Amino acid sequence: MLGFTIDFKEMDIQHAFQANNVGKYDPGDLVFGKLNFNMLARGKWFKKMMNTKEPLDMNYYAEFYPVEVSYHTIDEYKEMIKNPSPIEFKEPDNLQPLPPAVLTLVERMEKEVK
Repeated sequence: MLGFTIDFKEMDIQHAFQANNVGKYDPGDLVFGKLNFNMLARGKWFKKMMNTKEPLDMNYYAEFYPVEVSYHTIDEYKEMIKNPSPIEFKEPDNLQPLPPAVLTLVERMEKEVK
């Protein structure tokens, strides 16, 4: 699609919920989630951005830990969509330290951005 062709080779989405006696879970029960996508970017714009002629093999990994859950009415939600505001990024108190290999990547990327 418009030079951004991606083949998803593998997708893994996991959620962990706090056990309850009801057997019904909602966002307030979510403890953490993990996303892992392995993709092959074949589109011409991906190749142009990365200055290559070969397809790009990309791996995306993310973990998320909810620190706050808000409930809204449908009308509140519609208003939020019409007038979006930035979402504050919060790190939970129980956040585990990054593995050394990931920390090295983060530091390398921060240097590139500066």
